[in-house]
Amino acid sequence: MDDSNPYEPPEVTESPTEQAIESLSDQNVKRLFVKSFVLRRFTFLFIFYSIVCLAISPQTNFLDSWLLYSTMGLLAGFGVITFIAAHQRPSWGRSFCFISSSLSLLLIPVGTVAGIILIVNLLGAERLFGTEKISHKRIMEEKLRRKYRAQLQTKPRPNIS
Repeated sequence: MDDSNPYEPPEVTESPTEQAIESLSDQNVKRLFVKSFVLRRFTFLFIFYSIVCLAISPQTNFLDSWLLYSTMGLLAGFGVITFIAAHQRPSWGRSFCFISSSLSLLLIPVGTVAGIILIVNLLGAERLFGTEKISHKRIMEEKLRRKYRAQLQTKPRPNIS
């Protein structure tokens, strides 16, 4: 006869992503959250640039307007692909975000500021991209869980008698 309990729940193993975020310190979780937040918000700037580039290009009267149209179309395409890469975060997304943020350095003054901020945030964001990426939602959950766990540990429990 088998002595094992047939009603025992199956063992659940944590994914490498779960193990990776659990092993981070509170300060590293906060840094990763800020990097993820900035990355998600500044990619909206690339979509804005895409719209502006396409809106400005027909209003020019240059003789070589095909060069301007193709440049604006290229920037618009990079903006859309960067937005997708930053939100879905595939393994190629980080490299593509580096390329497009480097190109945005040429769009003075707002593009330069956005490009610098994105490059700085991408430097430490290896864990946000690839097959074992940590999603923004998961980072936010872990940050809140640690925050409220710390509050519960410091709060005195009322004595109910």
